Amino acid sequence: MNWCPSDNKCLVSSRLFNLSTIATSQSNTPLSSSLTLLSMKYSKYFGSVTKDEGQPNLNAEQFRRMMNIVSVEGVIQGLNIIKEKFKNTTAYYKFDVDISKHQRVLTDLNGNLSPDELTKDMYRLSRD
Repeated sequence: MNWCPSDNKCLVSSRLFNLSTIATSQSNTPLSSSLTLLSMKYSKYFGSVTKDEGQPNLNAEQFRRMMNIVSVEGVIQGLNIIKEKFKNTTAYYKFDVDISKHQRVLTDLNGNLSPDELTKDMYRLSRD
């Protein structure tokens, strides 16, 4: 599924599924138990705000931005988990380029704002 806006600032996560298949075949341990490097702070924050206050009242553009942030955070976490499956191999560092690309996309989307500041900014832009 591609949630990217027309400017294609985010990347489609279908590649993650292909990498997941590779990583699973390399090790018998479940992917979820391998790594907790990324806190997914925006996803967790958006989730808690939605749980506490209900569906956010954002315009389509800002809602798409929020979903892109959640998607890209998930891709980064997935790549980090898969990367760990290749620890102590020559393939371990090959994931760093993709991870770095996605981190730049995430920074473009969140403007380096804290989750609270970003949410306030998205609400403000939705009203304008």
